[in-house]
Amino acid sequence: MPSKALIVTDKAVEASALHSTLADQGLAVWSSWCAPQALRIFAGERPEALLLSFWHVHLAAQFILMLSRNVVIFYRLHARYYYLAVTISCCRQRPFTPVAHLMPAFPLRHYPMGWH
Repeated sequence: MPSKALIVTDKAVEASALHSTLADQGLAVWSSWCAPQALRIFAGERPEALLLSFWHVHLAAQFILMLSRNVVIFYRLHARYYYLAVTISCCRQRPFTPVAHLMPAFPLRHYPMGWH
């Protein structure tokens, strides 16, 4: 059974590209441009990886705070696609672990998520 990933983004073109890349990695993927729809997918399918890609940091932070903590979260804020393969590898090796070290520019300390 393939691993599962959920893409939540406010950029439709990028979601399409991410969907194709993840499918090539052997992942079953659901894409969403709407937080309520994404939460329904998340609750029903329990993906192992959640990829967020928002132009606005506060939108990503608000969405994260609505989710349970047992999911790998990859922040792709103004990053390049080459991070994607590294993140998928980390997801498979260490599931349910935040991959914060891949995003040094993202100020995690500014959000009350308990990760440092």
